[in-house]
Amino acid sequence: MNKLSARILYATFLILHMLLCSVICVQAQSFRQYSSQKVRAQTLKDYPDYRRKAEDIESRLSGMIGKGDDKRVYVIPVVFNIVASEGQPVPDRQQIQQQLNVLNQCFGPYKPPTPKGFPDKEVERYFSMGVDVGIQFVLRPETAGQTSVRQIKAERRNWGLFNEVQDARKGGLAPLDPDRVINIWIADLEGNNAGYAHLPGAPGELDGIVIDPDFFGTDKGTAKAPFEQGKTLVHLMGTYLGLYE
Repeated sequence: MNKLSARILYATFLILHMLLCSVICVQAQSFRQYSSQKVRAQTLKDYPDYRRKAEDIESRLSGMIGKGDDKRVYVIPVVFNIVASEGQPVPDRQQIQQQLNVLNQCFGPYKPPTPKGFPDKEVERYFSMGVDVGIQFVLRPETAGQTSVRQIKAERRNWGLFNEVQDARKGGLAPLDPDRVINIWIADLEGNNAGYAHLPGAPGELDGIVIDPDFFGTDKGTAKAPFEQGKTLVHLMGTYLGLYE
């Protein structure tokens, strides 16, 4: 099954699992802004075919709801694209692997949390509703001339929204093999924008996720407190796989 099919099939199971993963590792919401819907609105204007493709995918997805889990695990390769100027902090490979571990924990087998000491008693009623999503993420196998972690030195320090960092003409880095892998860009975004993700059906040259390094990885990475649990990318991955913010 290709990447797009996996995105459609598993969006149904993501809803409960992502809710649970979010409440298990609660993070403060102050000073963090997700911009996926704002970027999507502009992209729909710029790419008229995007709306038709997105509606087709959502229609196909609605027909799959309630069919259940096929018990398979889908392994999806990922490429990280680091775009930073001189002196800006960037995650190393170890930190990238730690972020992948968090993704795989949240999208893998569901393990109910221990209620004792949980900060919000109201969410405990959702613990029994968890499901195994069945998706695991790995670094794309490296081949001659193509690495799973790409990095360029950019002239600009900050990036706005609306797909600038994916555009090589604007000093960004174009995606690698978007039909077969998930591209994730790590770049300093203006303001308090944590990042954005394109929903299924987006143009190939934009397809992927953009995240600010202040929200990437764990406490051993570039993430800044209180956003150092790796859950910002979990949220964005959920959007990428078809969940609206």
